[in-house]
Amino acid sequence: MNLAIIGMAGNLKSAVAALVASQKKLMRLDCDEYIEYNFSMPIEQFVKKTNVTYFKKQVSKTVDELFDFENAVFVSSDISLLSNDDLKKLSQNCFVVCLSATDATVLSKYSKIKPMSPLLNEEKVKKLNQACRTRYPKFSNFVLNVSKGSAKQYADKIVEAFDNRDRF
Repeated sequence: MNLAIIGMAGNLKSAVAALVASQKKLMRLDCDEYIEYNFSMPIEQFVKKTNVTYFKKQVSKTVDELFDFENAVFVSSDISLLSNDDLKKLSQNCFVVCLSATDATVLSKYSKIKPMSPLLNEEKVKKLNQACRTRYPKFSNFVLNVSKGSAKQYADKIVEAFDNRDRF
């Protein structure tokens, strides 16, 4: 079974997914890295060169391609919210973990991980984070607040939940 880690940028998705993948011996499929590889350019450049609508189509295509893999950890995109259709697909085919944090936590972590791109300003990050916190848990098997703690602690909690997924 595949595992999907979704949430807002700055919620340590990539770091946590790498640790989970290592512990469970699963392949890691990062949506942004996958698109960057397929189009040979950074996400920000790709979105500027095409448009957000086309980018979202590529995110959906990546979600669809995930199901060609077995035993993978999927990491959602940082740039845009997953569509309801993509969330439904993930929830039907994966154990979905939503990483959630306060606006202040997301902004502090996001600014350290990736400089604020012209695509996202502070207000847009807050709006996206609120949308993630509202919509994503509805499609998730496990929601984890990542406002306080380390990537290792979160990964351990996800591994435990994934190992006991029959209870969820």
